[in-house]
Amino acid sequence: MSVNNIITSLEKLLSLHGELYEKAKSKTDIIKAGDADALRAMTNEERKYIKTINEIQKELISYSKLLLLKNAVSKETPALRDCLPFLNEQEKGTVTNLQIKLVEQVSAIKNQNDLNQQLLEQSLAFVNMSLDLLRPDMDHYNYERPNRQQSYEQLGRSLFDSNA
Repeated sequence: MSVNNIITSLEKLLSLHGELYEKAKSKTDIIKAGDADALRAMTNEERKYIKTINEIQKELISYSKLLLLKNAVSKETPALRDCLPFLNEQEKGTVTNLQIKLVEQVSAIKNQNDLNQQLLEQSLAFVNMSLDLLRPDMDHYNYERPNRQQSYEQLGRSLFDSNA
């Protein structure tokens, strides 16, 4: 029974990661369009997926623990490779295949999120540059009257004409 639960959990994880990848791809288009409200909404949707993924991962760990306990093995945080020796060949193949697909899907999500991060950083740099162009330089913000005393001293003359 635990083996079927493990396989079902892996299939759910694979499905959710696939949907999360599609969200990450559509987020790229939203970032390119510069739609902050849509980006915020998309980020909130992604949080829901991540919460669900975390719950299923906890279930997967508990199913793995049950399988190991049935076979007199105790581990606090079991990995799928710990369960493989207790599966028949067909189950091993299914679990291994799902695990490989899941790793590939997570890698694709990571790459897409890295691209999104770069796009956001470039957008932020552009906004900062635009703001810098609009803000005046604080050193030259006010008109300052030149100091006449300094200018006369620099010329080598005094303020009073001694020949008069």
